[in-house]
Amino acid sequence: MEGAALNSFPSPSGGMYIQMAMAPGQTNPGGWGTLDSIATVDYVRNGLAVTPAFKSQIGSVQEFYIPEGVQVQIGTVGPQTYNGITYPGGGNQVQILNYSDRSKLVPIGSPRPIN
Repeated sequence: MEGAALNSFPSPSGGMYIQMAMAPGQTNPGGWGTLDSIATVDYVRNGLAVTPAFKSQIGSVQEFYIPEGVQVQIGTVGPQTYNGITYPGGGNQVQILNYSDRSKLVPIGSPRPIN
């Protein structure tokens, strides 16, 4: 979000945990997650500003462990506009900065469905 603090650093000692909205059938992690608790698809669309262009369907939430040393960037989600609709954002976002580090994320438990 414009004007919001943005912090980039290696995942701390002991790692960190995030939640990620997953498309139906998606098993590999994407590049963005949140420290927030994801309870509904509405929160994914509006609080996390995940437009249908980014993820056309959202079927579940997966928790992931980010091991120590993985470079992340944490900030506040900015608004996104898609097909004339503004998705406001305002939630927390965690970006996995290096694409190859996505394979280091460890799923915790099974994905849980959301509506």
